[in-house]
Amino acid sequence: MLQPGQRLQNRYLIVKMLGSGGMGAVYEADDIRLDKVCVVKEMFPPGDPVEAKVMAKQFERESKTLARLNHPNLPRVTDYFTEGGNFYLAMDLISGQSLDKQIGSQGLPEATVLQYADQLLGVLEYIHAQGILHRDIKPANIIVRPDGNCVLVDFGLVKVVGGQMSSFSMRALTPHYAPPEQYTGGTDARSDLYSLAATLYQALSGTLPAAAADQFAGQPLMSLRQLRPDVTRNTVGVIERALQLDRNKRCQTAKEMRGSLKRNAPGIVPVQRSAVLSEEPIVAAPAVYDNPTNYPDSGRLPEPETIRTGQIGKQGLPLRTQIAIGAMVFVIIVLLALVIAPALTAQQPAPTALPTRLPTWEAVNVTSITAAKPTVAPLPTTPVPIPTTPVPIPTTPVPIPTTPVPIPTTPVPIPTTPVPSVSNDLLLTLAPNVTLDLVRVPAGEFLMGSTDADTYAYPEEKPQHKVTLDEYLIGKYEVTNAQYAAYTKAKGLNWSMPQGEENHPVVYVSWDDAVAFCAWATQVTGRTVKLPTEAQWEKAARGTDGRIYPWGNEAPSSTLANFSQTMAVVGTYPSGISPYGALDMAGNVWEWTADWYSKTYYASSPSSNPQGPTTGQERVVRSGGGMGIATGVRAAIRNGNGPGAHYYLNGFRVAAYATAP
Repeated sequence: MLQPGQRLQNRYLIVKMLGSGGMGAVYEADDIRLDKVCVVKEMFPPGDPVEAKVMAKQFERESKTLARLNHPNLPRVTDYFTEGGNFYLAMDLISGQSLDKQIGSQGLPEATVLQYADQLLGVLEYIHAQGILHRDIKPANIIVRPDGNCVLVDFGLVKVVGGQMSSFSMRALTPHYAPPEQYTGGTDARSDLYSLAATLYQALSGTLPAAAADQFAGQPLMSLRQLRPDVTRNTVGVIERALQLDRNKRCQTAKEMRGSLKRNAPGIVPVQRSAVLSEEPIVAAPAVYDNPTNYPDSGRLPEPETIRTGQIGKQGLPLRTQIAIGAMVFVIIVLLALVIAPALTAQQPAPTALPTRLPTWEAVNVTSITAAKPTVAPLPTTPVPIPTTPVPIPTTPVPIPTTPVPIPTTPVPIPTTPVPSVSNDLLLTLAPNVTLDLVRVPAGEFLMGSTDADTYAYPEEKPQHKVTLDEYLIGKYEVTNAQYAAYTKAKGLNWSMPQGEENHPVVYVSWDDAVAFCAWATQVTGRTVKLPTEAQWEKAARGTDGRIYPWGNEAPSSTLANFSQTMAVVGTYPSGISPYGALDMAGNVWEWTADWYSKTYYASSPSSNPQGPTTGQERVVRSGGGMGIATGVRAAIRNGNGPGAHYYLNGFRVAAYATAP
């Protein structure tokens, strides 16, 4: 251990120790050459000279990778060197307060959390593009500066691309933030997204999410909406999607997750500086272990993916305990897979799965991964003890509940085979072999919005009110890529249709794009084609009896609607057809409508042919596509996006007057 006043490289004057452990120590130091305060991280080599030599090369390679990082929300690694056989990193000393000290029992304001999320996802976009995974994102590793900007720290022991994992890249995990794949060593970019989502969950709710291992053992993840009913549904949907145990059901990239969170926030509210924000320096360095006896095998770094619930004693877990815990997790997963997977497979074909591992050494290739509120207990302030005796391995299968769950909380794989369509009331030809199919909705009264009896309803869906509409026609399906391609080709626009997805809904289209398509369709068909009003969309979806879903009040299932985060071929769910013959009006993709969006519009909406507010900043989108939760596809659910926004899973369907033109 270094002492105050000791010098390294004749440059770094040690001021004081900030923390230590069996694997090394962290010090505050004066950089004499640059005349500034910094952090020096000391790491001890293994006792074996051969291993030490190999580790020295790995340390140099990984240090160079870290030193190349240059991002406003990351600390800089400014130097690396060896001295006296030990390895050293010099990096910025960050002033501020760790996020875990800011989170109270009720959580932080949504606007604040979204601001932090935007910054942190920007960091992940950046490091994933550099081939780096963090693998220990949690509130304690996020420092909020006095100006309200946050810094992601603990970058001394990351997983990098380009060689065998060294002990420097081997890292413990923190259960409530670690995805299931981290227990077995198969992490990729989506693992960081899970950890960030767990952090955002805690920041909003003030409580820890259920650990992945506990979820496999049967403990459910409590819905964020139950904990914080005031948080917008889009934010809840994105976070809960990123917390899926199956990584293929999560957001696939930081860019995608960042864009999805911005969907409900056209302008992210700046973070307000806290009047009580501490100015104490925070170490922008690897995890610090306060007790020098806290790591197994003194002088050695930890084994890969070691479970960390707080501080681990010097002797670590006994070998038999580690084996027992690992075996128990393995047995539970296998038993669940053997019992549940066949049942799910028998119900529906599985979609094409993304790879569960990245290439050799798990290199990050981002481009290739395409109801009352419960009482919240205060967050634990002391580490959770790790068992010191072997955990018994179950010898009997885990019982599977036989009572069906009323409303599923996770999406299910979608079928990929289209089904026969229903009859058309109007067929408009856009180009050779390209038509628009519309169905007729008769004039009359219907119930619009939601009642207080619907416990999943949001305030902007209320009050439920009677609306009378004239007769009209609406698209049987969402506009497809093939139909949109006919428009872009005719207009000479630079747009490429996704290969093999001719019959999928077109997405990443703005409201302005949808209106332009309608204008072109009007020109080529001689029939006025437009976007439906919000009222027209809802009546077409639910009919006149106030049903919750297009098919009735039965809870959504894999045969009725697509409530996953991926698109299905239009018309895939005939059982979910609306009373007037329109398909896919529950889920699949969000659909633009003609109206401006206002959360309070229903309080003053006219009872006859409402056209929406006269002005606004966002246009209404409907259907709950991409929310990832069954309750997000109710016919009354509504949201708003900026008219110029291009989002994944944002599409549209058309409407027309009942009679020509």
